[in-house]
Amino acid sequence: MEDIRELKEQVKSLEKRVEVLEAVLNGKMARKPGRKPKLSVAQRDEIIRKHAAGSSYAKLAGEYSVGRTTICNICNGYGKREAEEDIIIPVTRC
Repeated sequence: MEDIRELKEQVKSLEKRVEVLEAVLNGKMARKPGRKPKLSVAQRDEIIRKHAAGSSYAKLAGEYSVGRTTICNICNGYGKREAEEDIIIPVTRC
């Protein structure tokens, strides 16, 4: 009897999850907004260009007041890109 009750609870939980996901997909419920980006798309593009021209990760990190890893991730193409898709991002090690 207890097993049946547990199964019913699991089914109910899964049905609720499906309902929420359908609402998100149908535009009836917005996804939670993520964290605001520290840098604009223009700044990210500028960082990529400066690094390609020879600026170090540490120098760029200090210039833009972000961590070296953030600069490394930008230069290696991680994260969101929304503009100027013609920029070629060479992959380098951090």
